[in-house]
Amino acid sequence: MARRRCEVLAGGAMLALVLVMGGCAVRTGETEEAPATVETARLYPGDRVEIAVTGEPHLSGLYDLDRDGRFEMPWIGVVDAYERTPLEVQETVIAALADGFLRAPEVRVVQAAPRPVFVFGEVELPGSYVYREGLTVGNAIEGAGGVLEDVGTVEIVLTPGGRASEARIVDLDAALAPGDVLELRERTG
Repeated sequence: MARRRCEVLAGGAMLALVLVMGGCAVRTGETEEAPATVETARLYPGDRVEIAVTGEPHLSGLYDLDRDGRFEMPWIGVVDAYERTPLEVQETVIAALADGFLRAPEVRVVQAAPRPVFVFGEVELPGSYVYREGLTVGNAIEGAGGVLEDVGTVEIVLTPGGRASEARIVDLDAALAPGDVLELRERTG
């Protein structure tokens, strides 16, 4: 079994990335903030929420966020969910339904399917990948087949939720959230 070694520049420190049949093993002491969970992840355009209103099947169902991060719900109209958590949206729906429509409404809002994460650049299999709780940069790179064989040193750029203004260089232990975009760029010089 042949092993190949390449270096990954991430978070300002050199890390050794050993690729063995598409997998990667890394040692690092640096960690990022805790990963977002499905309940704490922020909602963005294209996301889907599932709303259950106890005793009100005509209000319960799946709602897709439009390009502005909003959806329309019977009785209460447009609900702004942009960059809010499902729990925050749930509180908004409860307040709106309690304002003259229902007494003590019981509502549950969950993100029906988290947005995928995207891995591009110097990886074997660039594309979108299903988000799962606890996903790290290293896991995502491994899932994308690892760093290309002919690439030496790369830097890993994380764009949270696809927001270019927040892009930053990260290490392999950095936590990912739904909708994050990773790009591996070959370092020259």
